[in-house]
Amino acid sequence: MSLSEIVRDLPGQIAKSVYVEAGDDGRHYVATPFVFGDGDQPVIAIAPNGDGWMLSDLGSTMLRLGFQMNDDALANPDNERRLNSALAMAGISRCNDDELIRPLQNGDYADALFEFVHALLKIDELGDFGVAAQNQERVSTLPNKMHPRTPSVFEYLKQCAAQQRITTYGEIGQNVGLAARATAKPLYYIRNECLMRNLPPLTAIVVNKATGLPGIGLKPDGTQVSESEWKDMRDQVFATDWSGINIESDN
Repeated sequence: MSLSEIVRDLPGQIAKSVYVEAGDDGRHYVATPFVFGDGDQPVIAIAPNGDGWMLSDLGSTMLRLGFQMNDDALANPDNERRLNSALAMAGISRCNDDELIRPLQNGDYADALFEFVHALLKIDELGDFGVAAQNQERVSTLPNKMHPRTPSVFEYLKQCAAQQRITTYGEIGQNVGLAARATAKPLYYIRNECLMRNLPPLTAIVVNKATGLPGIGLKPDGTQVSESEWKDMRDQVFATDWSGINIESDN
């Protein structure tokens, strides 16, 4: 293949790999060929922004990071600097609920998209610095203090399991009064409790709204669950009678 052929064909091939599709929730999502290290695709939605539009990750990036790093690690000055640098370089704002947004202005759709994706990938890489050690700690010991909303999250998941249905981080947050990212601690606690009691992980019925699969927080070793593994876990959760199990008093 000649250089002229590459110059001719490359733009068309890139265009085919980026497209917008309607989601079941009524939003429109941008699909790209870029993925995180575990194979998940970044969530990129086109959302209203006053009289215009913006790109939004719907809070998913910081939620993922919350599964990989604890609050102390996230507050580390070096990690804060890396996070803020990635946001600033791409012109991204961070809302109170950890939603990351990038306005679409002056028709710069392509530049805005690639800057947005690049920033999401850079932010997700922060979790690689300490994820292995933290996952080992999470497997060996339960959290010292239960999050106040953990019982509410547990009861909501029990209801979902009884109804044989999956749920999302956002739905959990809406039902128990938490931001989507803030569900990470209760879900980790519930997962660990299930493993300690030789129960299937009840958190297997919690999935990312965009991908339809759980994040890396489902498996204790921090690796991404495969679709077949997840379906097996999900079916075990649906087959279990959770009605007599209490997260607060059972041991």
